[in-house]
Amino acid sequence: MHQDVLLRTKLYIPRGRPRLVQRPGLIARLNAGLHRKLTLVSAPAGFGKTTLLSEWIRQNELPTAWISLDEHDNDPKRFLSYLIAALQTIQPDVAQELLTWLQTPQLPTQTAVSPNQWEWPETALTTLVNEITDIPNRFALILDDYDAVESQQIHDALGFLLDYLPPQMHLVIASRSDPPLPLPRLRARRQLNEVRESELRFTLEESSAFLNEVMGLGLDADDIVALEVRTEGWIAGLQLAALALQGTHSVQGRKDVRGFVRAFSGTHRYVLDYLADEVLLQQPEHIRIFLLQTSILDRLTGSLCDAVCVGLTETDTVREPGQAILEKLERANLFIVPLDDERCWYRYHHLFADLLRYRLEQQAGAQAVTLLHRRACEWYAQNGRVYEAMGHALAAKDFERAARLVEENDPTIVMRGEVATLLGWLDALPEEVVRSRPRLSLAYAWAFFLAAGVDAIEPHLRDATRALGIGDDYAADWPELHSAEAEGCLGEIAALRAFTALYRGEVRQAAELAQQAIEHLPKDRSAVRSALFSALGDACRQSDDVAAASQAYAQALADGQAAGQTVITMTMTNDVARLRVAQGKLRQAARTFQQVLEWGGARRKPLYPVGQAYVGLGDVLREWNDLDTAEQHLRQGIAICERG
Repeated sequence: MHQDVLLRTKLYIPRGRPRLVQRPGLIARLNAGLHRKLTLVSAPAGFGKTTLLSEWIRQNELPTAWISLDEHDNDPKRFLSYLIAALQTIQPDVAQELLTWLQTPQLPTQTAVSPNQWEWPETALTTLVNEITDIPNRFALILDDYDAVESQQIHDALGFLLDYLPPQMHLVIASRSDPPLPLPRLRARRQLNEVRESELRFTLEESSAFLNEVMGLGLDADDIVALEVRTEGWIAGLQLAALALQGTHSVQGRKDVRGFVRAFSGTHRYVLDYLADEVLLQQPEHIRIFLLQTSILDRLTGSLCDAVCVGLTETDTVREPGQAILEKLERANLFIVPLDDERCWYRYHHLFADLLRYRLEQQAGAQAVTLLHRRACEWYAQNGRVYEAMGHALAAKDFERAARLVEENDPTIVMRGEVATLLGWLDALPEEVVRSRPRLSLAYAWAFFLAAGVDAIEPHLRDATRALGIGDDYAADWPELHSAEAEGCLGEIAALRAFTALYRGEVRQAAELAQQAIEHLPKDRSAVRSALFSALGDACRQSDDVAAASQAYAQALADGQAAGQTVITMTMTNDVARLRVAQGKLRQAARTFQQVLEWGGARRKPLYPVGQAYVGLGDVLREWNDLDTAEQHLRQGIAICERG
């Protein structure tokens, strides 16, 4: 996954607040757990998990990486990309080769029944552990909101990481519920540090400090005790009560404060409903409208809020700029969390956002909520954020827009190898929508192919041909098509069948289909064309047609360069060089291997094809009887290949 696809705000460590109740006991508890593998901070929403961890970071000098997780991170490749990006905030370029591998789709190496059974190659996770071992200093990695992760593949990968965790790394997980990790085993081995709801609740002393010193209410002891009992030390409940009391106390006096305190009781759900109503009623009308309408957003920035809040009726148009309102909400401490140091991106406290969404549906209705999601979808689409755009399109049940988003972006998603993401989007669309649009059926086929579900792709290819209005058996006589898009679809169908044939060892059929696909694929599909020419070269080489193989590899190299795919380009260059060796053109082969070394050898940790080039050049030097230099190249190449 390219770095610019990653949201930097997800790696931002929330900054400490200037006025905060000090919790030295919990800070000491976190520090005491550093010699263990995992610290789990587990409690329902509103108990201050994120605030505690950000304050802990501020108070110690331990280098710390942070990831704020959400529902978009259930794709294993996307999750691991964020994990590596977080580690690189501590040690630049750590696991860069693995990150590059994640950017390149891997062709299947074994047959699987379905992509849902696909698992991380253990070598990839081993590589990650080895790379982390090379980080010289102790550090912590915090995974916040881990309850958003539902992928068993990610849980398994994290379990593997915990089993072999390097001693200088400490993992911290903050979650609303216990994650499905080997917690009993870690607990039995005294490798687990736990901070739970009972410890996160404010004590009476902490409640007093929060209400009077932080919020400035000046309540007497009886009122504080009553609030403590009503909220049971629940921090979000106390904060909502304090916000509601600020208006009551300043306007109506002590008598009404007492009445307010006595007015609510019961479970957190009822306390939350009551207090939220009190807080919302104190806001100016345009602020209430802003809060409700922007509650559908996971992240907030001024221009996005302006795009969403353009008024659902003639009387509720928000006229104050979104950025000004966001900064005003931050100053008022109204459950808004900054996501950067520039006051550009924010989010609502999760609990507050849930409540606002509930109120929005009650007051505005489903049709208005759908309109808000559509506006958000268009803003994200125009700003190149396809993941968020797709989320809002699906939330709006705008399947036409969602289908177009997949069609516009599935080549990019395929090239990143994010199979789980693509399949999740397609599975969310009605079957009749998918089967009526050839590009969507092709997206399914690509996802299954990359997930080693080779046997599952043919039905989707047949759906694609039917959606194009042609029969299944078109290979002998390609139809005349008037649409460039349809022509490209047929090219992709042939490409997938060529790859499948080569995978199954059907060399002649693979070569014929690859040639058909090349003729019909548009020039801008450089990455697919590069893979096709590579497959054609492999087929020709296996058929001992060296000249045709040489020509195919050369074109694969040119298309790989056009696609900007570093790994593909270097791999194709090595293929050309090896073919030169087979032809006896050793000087040309040596120059070609040397070209790969010049491209990639300067990296701190060179990519795998660089190791192949060292080995290839070493073999040529052996042929020339330069044995000392050959041995140096071979040893260096073996070391790079073993790490890769």
